[in-house]
Amino acid sequence: MNRLFISAFWDEEAQVWVAESTDVPGLCTEADTLELLSQKIQVMIPDLLKPMLKH
Repeated sequence: MNRLFISAFWDEEAQVWVAESTDVPGLCTEADTLELLSQKIQVMIPDLLKPMLKH
């Protein structure tokens, strides 16, 4: 199993948690709580990695 590095940080101006990653092309999302952010990225990552796995 490969590791993916995802950066999560609090955007003070927007008042949301933000996640992004150079390991997962296209991953950039936000949520009101860290828990919701985690749930979102768990759904998004497999979809974003599908094109990479086809090669």
